[in-house]
Amino acid sequence: MTLVVAEFFLGAAGRLRVCPTPATHDLDGFVQSLHDLAQRPIERVLVAHGPPVLVGGREAICAALRSFERRAR
Repeated sequence: MTLVVAEFFLGAAGRLRVCPTPATHDLDGFVQSLHDLAQRPIERVLVAHGPPVLVGGREAICAALRSFERRAR
């Protein structure tokens, strides 16, 4: 499965970075929706900004969420 996304993930050296848009009014809901997304069998993530993740997309999403949640604390 391939995820194509333009707003909330940035590509960074084969990894992903969570980047919520300023229009995100419910940050908790946004993070929960990303956790729900991380349960899907995503292999590739094609982002609008930065290099894509072509292998291990689900794992890259999970790592990006962990990093984002550590920074948000």
